[in-house]
Amino acid sequence: MRFFDPSLNSMATVMRRVDLILLGVAIVMHLVNKYILGIELNNLYFAVFCIAVVLLSFTTPLRRSTTIQELYAMVSMLTMIVADIFDSAGILFYWNVVRLSIFLPLRSVIVIVLMSGVIYTAGLALNYDMIIANAAQNGIVLNISPQALVLRNLSSYIGVSALCVLLSRLYALEQRSRLRAEVLTQEMKTLATELERKRISRDIHDGLGHTLTTLDIQLELAQKLRVRDPQQALEAIDQAKSLTTQCLQDVRLALRNIRQEPFDLNQALLVLTDRLRPSLNIHVQLDLPVLPVQPSHQLYCILQEGLTNIQKHAAAKEVCLRGWYDADNLWVQLQDDGRGFESTEIGQGLGLRSMSERAQLLGGHLDVQSNHAQGTCLALSIPLVAK
Repeated sequence: MRFFDPSLNSMATVMRRVDLILLGVAIVMHLVNKYILGIELNNLYFAVFCIAVVLLSFTTPLRRSTTIQELYAMVSMLTMIVADIFDSAGILFYWNVVRLSIFLPLRSVIVIVLMSGVIYTAGLALNYDMIIANAAQNGIVLNISPQALVLRNLSSYIGVSALCVLLSRLYALEQRSRLRAEVLTQEMKTLATELERKRISRDIHDGLGHTLTTLDIQLELAQKLRVRDPQQALEAIDQAKSLTTQCLQDVRLALRNIRQEPFDLNQALLVLTDRLRPSLNIHVQLDLPVLPVQPSHQLYCILQEGLTNIQKHAAAKEVCLRGWYDADNLWVQLQDDGRGFESTEIGQGLGLRSMSERAQLLGGHLDVQSNHAQGTCLALSIPLVAK
């Protein structure tokens, strides 16, 4: 019930509601016993008991020190013991044990319950004559010795109190587990958000970032040449138009990835390499499997970044792109005959780091081999089955 849901209300509010509901039940039972069943009960004692229950309910020290909580627990248990000996605390007696078990450490609960049991036993023994007389006054003959009376009530007290403590500790453990689960869920959401931010950053850098930078250079070149060399300016504008088309295609690809629409990786890579052929001699041999949209998009971005790096930095004449697979793995190799770079420079550029991160997201590995004047080879391996 939402009325007793600790996730919607504070624990103090929930406990107070239970206190007052059980107190209402106790009042109804008191009235029934006294005025319908004719059992002689002391209204003054019961009124004082009701006031004490209300005061205890509204002063529960959930956020106070352990010492104050233990003192409060002893006072509340003594109140219930006195009420039970002189009249009857009813279900509120054992509900009080449950309340204490919720907010007190287990060791403190055990000590207080045992001490209360000793006091309860002593109170029964000292008030044996009064208990027998009250029963006789109501027409009930108790043919029981003081030892038997104490033993009967003590056994009931120990058994029911142990059950109350165990059930309340189970409830507390369930609440802590629920809280931990909520914290972990929130951490997972935060991590997922961070991963999504990184993915968007990689997409912008690997796709639109490079293309828009090149577009800006082409338009700037066209501006400078429009008077001096109109023909070359027109060529720059044509190249800018091609780059604009590529930007739009990158945006469509990103939207397709978000919407999980079908994506043909082989066809997309052929379109990408065809676009670069005016400036590069590219040999393509692709036989890649049909993959879900997300891994297809990651592979496309890796190879797009590699080809862009070759175009901008390698000064290569020949480029070879190969892709193949078997039942377990997929391999892609991108090789050029450009200027290359030293192995100590690997990992310094944002582009290579982004490519490596994408490969790791797919559970694969990106190997980069390069030397000055000897070209560069990117070898990518991706598992197709879970290891």
